[in-house]
Amino acid sequence: MNLNIAALNKLGQSIWIDDLSQQLLKSGRLASLISEGISGLTSNPTIFKNAIAGSADYDQVIEAGRLAGQGPEETLEDLMVGDVTAAADLFRPLYDSSGAGDGYVSCCAVRVVDVVFVGVGGHLAQLGHHARQAVEGLHGE
Repeated sequence: MNLNIAALNKLGQSIWIDDLSQQLLKSGRLASLISEGISGLTSNPTIFKNAIAGSADYDQVIEAGRLAGQGPEETLEDLMVGDVTAAADLFRPLYDSSGAGDGYVSCCAVRVVDVVFVGVGGHLAQLGHHARQAVEGLHGE
């Protein structure tokens, strides 16, 4: 564990990373950051844009979406949900051991009218009506 992060955690401060990409997930770097004391992760459309444009890691999924007739927004949603879910899986032990105090992964995605907050933890909590409908749409509910 990083001693500086450990000192902040001891004071009750949770440290989050503002980054998410296939490379961060597949390289083991995110798992390493969690073991160093990072308590959560957040992302946004700009971070995803940079991750997609900065590597070929997403090319196969994008092409598969195109071949399946998906539009760009639907393909992007699939990519974002996939990465957020993979990150949440890595944070799950921390979420469980902290009694749901830490171990969250979030992503904000701006749509035409709504701002959607996808929080992956134990449950969907305190979402506005439009955001809740959008998140439930992601889950087919």
